[in-house]
Amino acid sequence: MKNSTFSCFYFPKHPVSAAVSEFYSANFGLYLFIYTRFENTHEAIIDFELWSTVQKIREHRRRPTRTGETALFSGLVFCYDCGSPLTYNRARADGTGRNRYVCSRYRTSRGEQKCEAHYITEAVLTNLVLENLRQVISYARDYEDEFIQQITNDSLTEQLKQQSAINHQLDQQARRIREIDTIIQRLYEDNISGKLSDERFSRMSASYEQEQKELEVTTAELEAKARAYEQHEVNVKSFLKLVKRYTEPEQLTPEILHMFVEKIIVHSAYRVASQRYQQVDIYYNFVGQFDLSVVTANTKTSGKTKRRSDIQTFAN
Repeated sequence: MKNSTFSCFYFPKHPVSAAVSEFYSANFGLYLFIYTRFENTHEAIIDFELWSTVQKIREHRRRPTRTGETALFSGLVFCYDCGSPLTYNRARADGTGRNRYVCSRYRTSRGEQKCEAHYITEAVLTNLVLENLRQVISYARDYEDEFIQQITNDSLTEQLKQQSAINHQLDQQARRIREIDTIIQRLYEDNISGKLSDERFSRMSASYEQEQKELEVTTAELEAKARAYEQHEVNVKSFLKLVKRYTEPEQLTPEILHMFVEKIIVHSAYRVASQRYQQVDIYYNFVGQFDLSVVTANTKTSGKTKRRSDIQTFAN
């Protein structure tokens, strides 16, 4: 039976084209079966954790600098204040300065769009992430049940917090959209009655309509975020598989970094008693951020890291 899907290939005046058309029409079902994707029908060659990590490494291919160097944290470090990536800045050729990551919005933007001049040196960030990774691996291996409970509680708390904030903002924007509808209706009535000139009506209504369009766009974005949080699932078991696969690393290689770390958020530095402190949030693959992954670097003295609170401890 001839399939109408390929009828566009049929040209009666050209026997070869007609034959090709008949061939595709007759075998359409076979081709549809061959190119249909069936997932989870046989045992995978590699596990899901390794596959996910490889895809992540491919997405974050590190581009070399002009000098041929490749930044270790390229594509992983972001600004807490504006969300922009931190770009890699190499030390000066004369040997002064240090390799560091700086907020890209500070360097490229102007005026109100410009972010603060916060940065973190490559050496401090490397030591901080490596030390925290060792602590997380050690704790997850030695206190597996407590680790699972902590991750579950932190994830649920963060999810509820984010969803509450998004829902509150959605309510505000929906209310404003309704208010604009009412305002435009009143402007139209005033224009019909002669209280408002056509020119003024056009100018005012255009302004409100533009605001309404912008609100509708941001509302759609917020709704997408809300759906993403609802579908988010913490996969502690997958993270524990990674932990059991690796011993505590001696150095931070690109493979280990991408295997464990999803992203790193760098806060602005603050000073206490003439010392410089800086909070860094480390998000791990499959489990995200949790209490132990929030650390503070003292970049003024020894460069050692400490918890967000010196009073509380993560494990007894």
